[in-house]
Amino acid sequence: MSKYLGISTRTLKRNEKYFSKGTHYRFKDPLNPKSHKMWKRAAVDQMLSQPDNVLRRKVSRVQT
Repeated sequence: MSKYLGISTRTLKRNEKYFSKGTHYRFKDPLNPKSHKMWKRAAVDQMLSQPDNVLRRKVSRVQT
């Protein structure tokens, strides 16, 4: 997913808290939370293409 977005894997890992399980990704092995994540590109694109004020509101909700 990081290659698709054009960012480093470390940046993606730092910002994972803004993506929700089930909506933006799922685990390859659902019973193992340490397994690889299977990203849903359409959902991630939709979230990242929202206006700035919507993204800021989501970030503030996560931080509180």
